Amino acid sequence: MDIPSFKKEPLHLQVKKYLKAYILKEKISRLPSENELTLKFKVSRTTIRSALKALEQEGIIKSHQGKGTFVSSPEDIALTQTIGIVIKRNQEPFERELFEELEACLRKMGYKISVLILDLQYDSLAEEIEKFISQIDGLFLCSQISNRKDVYAVLKSFLHKTVLIGHASSKNYPCNCVYGNTFSGFEKIAEHLARANHKKIAYLGLVEDEKRMRGIAKGLAPFNLKLSPDLIVNTTGWRNFGYTVIESLLTANKQFTAVIAQNDLCALGVIDRLLQEGIKIPDEVSVTGYDNITEAEDYHIPLTTAGADKKEIVEKAVEILLDGMNSNKFGIKKDIQIEAEMIVRNSTACAK
Repeated sequence: MDIPSFKKEPLHLQVKKYLKAYILKEKISRLPSENELTLKFKVSRTTIRSALKALEQEGIIKSHQGKGTFVSSPEDIALTQTIGIVIKRNQEPFERELFEELEACLRKMGYKISVLILDLQYDSLAEEIEKFISQIDGLFLCSQISNRKDVYAVLKSFLHKTVLIGHASSKNYPCNCVYGNTFSGFEKIAEHLARANHKKIAYLGLVEDEKRMRGIAKGLAPFNLKLSPDLIVNTTGWRNFGYTVIESLLTANKQFTAVIAQNDLCALGVIDRLLQEGIKIPDEVSVTGYDNITEAEDYHIPLTTAGADKKEIVEKAVEILLDGMNSNKFGIKKDIQIEAEMIVRNSTACAK
């Protein structure tokens, strides 16, 4: 056996953490003998005994003289009362606000919180998460880290105690998840603009995002409207991209009276560029976003947007996690969508 590197920790604690992760992953009922463990780990018998003693103190194993060392049943294993949260470095505002709401909820309930911050480009994600889950009772993922084969393989035995929050899970890597209903959100945004007599509507967002595109189409359909292909620009949801892509429409002299952006951050970039061009909002162009981040409300032109209530997302996610932690069933998958709310503010008005 190769022991993962836990820096600045006594050797017996390194062995203990590896064995705990091994027990959870493989769901074994009995540990090898002390002699077998000594040979496999290439450590002293004293180190093995110290590791086993630490596991027994946590209620993970039970030693029976003359019979061997047995793994406790799931209901007998003492919980650490620690919930893990995995977040990515450089979070988007929506993810950051969702994480803050989640942290506040868990602390209010009396849980200890352990946070793992990962750089998706440079960190060894699977290795880091494998070490992390050996020290916690349940796990929240605040970004779509589980949509990777190596990470999903590590999480497989822990999935009933894992919830992806704020995002839908991939079909290839199903996981408990709670997130906002983007389809209904963009349907409501499109309907809001159509009711305000907007007929030339630009869409700045991911064209491959089926839920957004179908939502907009459904919202416009009762008014016999469709997005014009020359007013659709494929982009992601960062502020600088919103600024740049709306500039491309202005340069091409495209005519539009409203903009539906990928999210609030993109919409704020759009507003920045339109104002710089001297275009009045909402008198000449209406702008909408999605997610309802704090900055959308606090911006000097409060942004019309849509989004699911973050507190409701968090409370449902916590409920699912606690059910999983208290269950002996593996592989449970719950896919919960929270209805999006329409929030009308000063960035939209009737078309002239």
